[in-house]
Amino acid sequence: MQYHVTGAGGGDWHVAVAAGRMTARRATGEANLTFSLSVDDWRDAVLGRGGAALSLIVPPSRPGRPDNSARAKQLKGTLALELAREGNPVRVEMAFNDAPAPRTVIKMKVVDYVAMQEGRLNGQEAFMMGKMKVEGDLGFLMQIAALNV
Repeated sequence: MQYHVTGAGGGDWHVAVAAGRMTARRATGEANLTFSLSVDDWRDAVLGRGGAALSLIVPPSRPGRPDNSARAKQLKGTLALELAREGNPVRVEMAFNDAPAPRTVIKMKVVDYVAMQEGRLNGQEAFMMGKMKVEGDLGFLMQIAALNV
């Protein structure tokens, strides 16, 4: 994974996961998934502030679910998140295999997105209840959602 963090104190970090261990180094490198976000949104996610959670920027482990990392490596496109909360919204962009298109934008409340990432809210239900608005390529979003099955 690659993290591109913008703003004062930001930078680029390359993260690798191998043999159950995660290592990070300040660098750029080949990545199947690149996260782009502001340093303020990164800090909020890491520190759990303003409704944000680590699951915004680190794909959560879902016990009992199959390892779909090989399928994730085949995805090409970008998912942008615009997550409402009190104050400034959280904005995170995830580019799969450095592909700018197709592009899909999800708009929802940060607490609902975190609940979805943590398995407490079903994505299809969130969409049907109007908690999630989708702009762009819905087919690409469905490919991403299939990774959590």
